[in-house]
Amino acid sequence: MEKRIMTFVACLFLSIGMALAQSRISGKVTSAEDGQPVIGATVKVVGQKNTGAVTDVDGNFTLNVPTGATLEVSYIGMTTKTVKAASRMTIMLENASKDIDEVVVVGYGSGRKISSLTGTIATVNSEKLKNAPSASVLDNLQGQVSGLSVLSSSGEAGDNAVSMRLHGVGSLGASSTPLYVIDGIASSSRAIMAMNPNDIKSLNILKDASASAIYGARGANGVVIITTKSGQTGKAKITYDGSYGWQTVSKKMEMMDAYEFVKLQNEMYPDVVADTYLMEYEGKKWTLDDYRNIAQYNWQDKIFHSAPIQSHNVSVTGGSQDIRYNASLSYFDQDGVVINSNYNRVQGRMGTNIKKNKLRINLNVNYSRTNQEGASPSQNASSGMNNLFYSVWGYRPVTQPSTPLSYLLNNGIDESVSTSSDYRFNPYMDLENAYNHTLNTYVQFNGFLEYDLMKGLKLKISGGYTDTGYNNDNFNSSKTRYGGPLSNDKVNARVTRSSRSTWLNENTLTYQTNIKKKHFFNTLLGFSLQNSDYDYYSYKTINIPNESLGMSGMDQGTPTGASSLKSSWSMMSYFGRFNYNYKSCYYATFTMRADGSSKYNEKWGYFPSVGAAWVISNEDFMADQNVLDYLKVRASWGKLGNDKIAASAGFASTKPVRGVFGNTVLDGYTYESNFSWLSWEVVNETNVGLNFATLNNRLSGDIDWYYRKTENAVISPPADRVFRNQKSRFPHPGNL
Repeated sequence: MEKRIMTFVACLFLSIGMALAQSRISGKVTSAEDGQPVIGATVKVVGQKNTGAVTDVDGNFTLNVPTGATLEVSYIGMTTKTVKAASRMTIMLENASKDIDEVVVVGYGSGRKISSLTGTIATVNSEKLKNAPSASVLDNLQGQVSGLSVLSSSGEAGDNAVSMRLHGVGSLGASSTPLYVIDGIASSSRAIMAMNPNDIKSLNILKDASASAIYGARGANGVVIITTKSGQTGKAKITYDGSYGWQTVSKKMEMMDAYEFVKLQNEMYPDVVADTYLMEYEGKKWTLDDYRNIAQYNWQDKIFHSAPIQSHNVSVTGGSQDIRYNASLSYFDQDGVVINSNYNRVQGRMGTNIKKNKLRINLNVNYSRTNQEGASPSQNASSGMNNLFYSVWGYRPVTQPSTPLSYLLNNGIDESVSTSSDYRFNPYMDLENAYNHTLNTYVQFNGFLEYDLMKGLKLKISGGYTDTGYNNDNFNSSKTRYGGPLSNDKVNARVTRSSRSTWLNENTLTYQTNIKKKHFFNTLLGFSLQNSDYDYYSYKTINIPNESLGMSGMDQGTPTGASSLKSSWSMMSYFGRFNYNYKSCYYATFTMRADGSSKYNEKWGYFPSVGAAWVISNEDFMADQNVLDYLKVRASWGKLGNDKIAASAGFASTKPVRGVFGNTVLDGYTYESNFSWLSWEVVNETNVGLNFATLNNRLSGDIDWYYRKTENAVISPPADRVFRNQKSRFPHPGNL
């Protein structure tokens, strides 16, 4: 009996000791990629089958564990992590497969896993944007995304007209360029030119209606979402990377040499050639064979050269858990392969992240200043004959015996060419003497304040201000195409100045919750305001008497061609998005946006979308197969808008005219247009797709089918209607 009592007492003390050894811990599971909470992650105590927890909508968990316990944290699509238990801990999980289930930004700061998307989104590895030194991020996107083409209108160094097309041309009258969103701020392609590729953390392209509808009136041509790098915790870390290289023309046109040129001329104009190229000169009768090894010009060799290109980037990052900072400074310099052309950019960026309890603040500023020298090699004002390469490929390589070869190099016009029907001009002389300088400045301030109002409910207030400046000085001397003997303006100069300032405010409420860890809900409601002001001024003088003064001699010329413009537009928007997820197998997305724009008489446009997806590979019946690692089918439908028209396009306008009445010249105005019928260009889009991965995710792919129909498309009318009906001068609505 005494032994039983002693045994009972010993067991009692042992149980009490074990209970006392238990401790209650709490923690949070986040994604190492972007710091977002991981909802539904499993936290287990190693060695104890029945002790564990599942993270809530904020990624938080609480758990009773024995002293010195080890935790195993896991989540689908992420690498399982084992850590020592602590009273308060933050656990970061890495993506197991960056291609299949990485977190992407889908609009308005929302980070979601690819597997949970019902729309089509393409991601581009930020490292690929730095594969080759380039003036623009867009240059390195070529070939990275299916259905995406990158176009350059001129090919000159630092071409500011580089643009993107997603699924081809989406409009004939309005712009077909996508919307660019940088750190949550809607921006133009000018902002892309002002970016340093080394500052980019992620680049995602929203390709279909389900993904793009949250941007409503601006989403018809797709949306490019760029997220820049933020500060990292730890001591200050300074990084430098740079490159230096040369560019050359990889392939030139095969041109006729002197012998082939004279032979062709002789076949075409034998009588003329007999008195010129095959003439008798200084006692010698020239023959065709005399031109085989004669001195001559290949004008491609005169205008092309090996051009240096260099890039230098310095960045610093650091901070604590509460405050993180980052800053970068970059310099890019590129000579064009065409002589006397150059592009250089100085760019700087600073960012600060502040986190205090339930409050998060992010502030960024980006500044860029670019200088561009030289004219566009593809410029063709008035006629294709004015194109540089028309002269490069059409200028003769040799002269007749009585004329020194240097004549071709030192004269702007070739006397053998009829100037009344042919506009060839010495391409080398033109490039050596034309002056065309462009200065672009860009500054952007943006930031947001985010606060956790309650469990699962967040308020985010974002704002941004952008200011861009464009300054162009152009001078054409008597030794240039547009200022030479054939020019009506003779020596001339033009000054152009323009600026645009834009501000944006966006306010969103996001709520996340779940029911029994099976049904997950995410709701976004938002309100947005935006305004943009534009100023343009241009002044030109001709017949400048003293060309040696260059731009400084403008005041001596005859004023002509002065123009100016001031315009402004504004937009107010309401939007919402609802996401549903059942057991990480079934997904649904509903989006609605209403945009009110000052560009139209019909102020409001409405843009809904719906999408659904089924991740078949997460079903129980797929657990025993080992062929497919990932399989998802999806479908979506939605309406998107395209508001990329002039700010005053939808309103009546007048045009200044000068008329003669009797012997009196009078100035007045004529009624030019009334486009009150102009309404929103709307794209109806349906998309069906499939995503798959196999061989341990080594092989993956997407298959998409889509149908797009544009309603109220802005289309130019037939030429005869332009003259018969003034109201038809601006494009009228149609369908594509």
